[in-house]
Amino acid sequence: MKKIILLLVLVIFLNGCLTQQEQAISNAPVNKTNSSQNHDLNASSNQTPPKTDSVTASPVTTNPITKIKDVLQSCPTKEEILQFESDFSITFDDAPKLYSCENGKNPNYNGETSTGETGKVLDPRLTIYQTLRIARAMNFSKPFPWTEKDLYGWLKDNIIGIHVSNSTQYSFCCSPSRVINLKSEVVGAWYQTDWINKQAGTGIEGLVTLIMHEARHTTHGHTCGSNDKTIDEMGAWAVQYNLLYWMANYLPSDFQSEYEQESIAAQAENIKKTRFCG
Repeated sequence: MKKIILLLVLVIFLNGCLTQQEQAISNAPVNKTNSSQNHDLNASSNQTPPKTDSVTASPVTTNPITKIKDVLQSCPTKEEILQFESDFSITFDDAPKLYSCENGKNPNYNGETSTGETGKVLDPRLTIYQTLRIARAMNFSKPFPWTEKDLYGWLKDNIIGIHVSNSTQYSFCCSPSRVINLKSEVVGAWYQTDWINKQAGTGIEGLVTLIMHEARHTTHGHTCGSNDKTIDEMGAWAVQYNLLYWMANYLPSDFQSEYEQESIAAQAENIKKTRFCG
């Protein structure tokens, strides 16, 4: 009988201890230090991570562009710039002016062109950033015929750098190896703030296709003078033709205006008719 009583007392005692422990845990303050820190790190895409001796930039997730004007009228984030500078060596013959960006333009660039037009010169560095933003975020509904990768991923696999040159007569690939050279007058041209400028008949879409054309030369040279024999070779002209065709037919319906879509389709047709010998 005494053993039974002792067991009952022990059970009652242990139950009381467990109840007090549960209450203490439920009432204890929650340590929010880690979660708050994580929130601060992710709160702004404009915050540049601290530099380390060895930096491996992770891919930056961006929403696909639904309208081209949304990117052309906005500025690259610090995260995007860090990514581009990590993925490619971006260099210039002359050091660009102080970098700034307001509504897709650098206000420090308001000089004169060689023809004396004022306010027509753009920051070539910002133009390259905008071009890469477009290449990475265009959301095509059909895979390309020359690669299974997205446009930006394919470009990154084929070149390691972009150099903007004041001395080259034409844009070309490659010097040094896997570095494409772009004519500075083209990169800094006043119409590069438009997808297609009606007055110029071209815009930054032309720079996107030019870069991809030159990137194809890392593996494919021309096979018929400055042209290619056939589209099926998938050389530089075929990549440019197909990219234009994809821009005209496989982007969201509200991505560009009807005029821009028709202009790009006409460019594709012109390349098909004039750049293949076979």
